[in-house]
Amino acid sequence: MTISLYSQIMGLHYPATERYAVDEFEMLTMPSCQKLNEERAEILVLIGKTGRILT
Repeated sequence: MTISLYSQIMGLHYPATERYAVDEFEMLTMPSCQKLNEERAEILVLIGKTGRILT
């Protein structure tokens, strides 16, 4: 049986031997993902209200 780690950000599985690489990747990318979510929140609300992606 192969044990794998799951990256929450990318939704990918990595071999358990790469635990440090997964942790490092998520530590480096999490701030960028959080900033992107904050920046697009207003856009997503607008899409939800209008049902349109392009104006």
